Amino acid sequence: MAGNVHIAGLAVIAREIGTVGGVGPLVKLLDHPDPYIMVHAVKTLCRLTALDPPSAQQAAKAQCVPALVSIATDRRRAEEAPVFALVASDAIVTLRHVAQVGASHLDMQANGGVDAAVRVLSEATNIEVAINTTGVLYHLAKCGQAVLLNDVCKDERALDNLLRILTDSRKVGKVEAAGLVGLLAQDSVNRMVLVEAGALPPIVRLLLRGNTPNVRATAAAAAASLASAASTADLLYHAEFHPPLVRSPVVQQLVRMERDKGALGQMEANQALGALARAGIDCQLAVAEARGPAQLMELLARGLPVQSRSAAAVAVHSQCCSGKLLPDQLIAAGGVRPLLELLRNIWESTTEAGAGSAAAVLAF
Repeated sequence: MAGNVHIAGLAVIAREIGTVGGVGPLVKLLDHPDPYIMVHAVKTLCRLTALDPPSAQQAAKAQCVPALVSIATDRRRAEEAPVFALVASDAIVTLRHVAQVGASHLDMQANGGVDAAVRVLSEATNIEVAINTTGVLYHLAKCGQAVLLNDVCKDERALDNLLRILTDSRKVGKVEAAGLVGLLAQDSVNRMVLVEAGALPPIVRLLLRGNTPNVRATAAAAAASLASAASTADLLYHAEFHPPLVRSPVVQQLVRMERDKGALGQMEANQALGALARAGIDCQLAVAEARGPAQLMELLARGLPVQSRSAAAVAVHSQCCSGKLLPDQLIAAGGVRPLLELLRNIWESTTEAGAGSAAAVLAF
């Protein structure tokens, strides 16, 4: 309780500093020739921008980005004394706060901040530095700069550090790391690089066992991007799908999230299920079955390729036999007409199993 009161008090002070115009002078001190004045200016800005988002916006308008990028990437000075190594880390954290308010992405691009952040991520040996640098890159990507971040996927060490955050035991940094993976995976080349580098298993773990709804929602969005190609969708469908399990854990989790109306992650889950449903017949059928009778009948009536309709008929027959789908539910879901259509088109595209299942269901 005392800690919360202390933080609230600091936030009040931070707002007051911003209100009286203190941010601009602090930004000017980032270039001060006395290194210790510069150090204190960075530390103060780091705390201000963390506690008071308007101060982050003011810092961006005061052109803080060039000086912060220079401080964050000055390896020579960082090697001279530990205090400068620490202030380089504080500069990265401040850039993360500034990038988060969306006020500085053009400045970051113009002043080499994107390249610098990728380089810092590549060279990071400290997980905290990697987490904060990933935060900078994620918020830049959210502002529409994802195309500028392709170098993350071209730099093996940067990619390794990004994925290390996803698998690290700490809870911090997961949303931004998973979010960055999802944004990068929107590019088809990056998608394959990420999958080959092993991005899918940790994203699936966060989707299934993430400790907050925000983590699970961001993992679902990343899964949707990674599943945009049929080959990666199949990998997602089969992830952690081992005997004695009879249903894909990923599909089941996404359907649970999709059904949670108004909850965080519903839209992302819907997108991921849509990506899976555009993949092979097994994926289509698994998604349709998990979503319920109405979706299964939709696949039965209009599924593409047409062989998926036969697979749906087999699934309907199985559910009827097991008692999971009762005759009145079948009728209510509009299943009779598509079953008859399968029988009418038996010589065109329906498999023998599909036709047999359709006939067996209609005989119930």
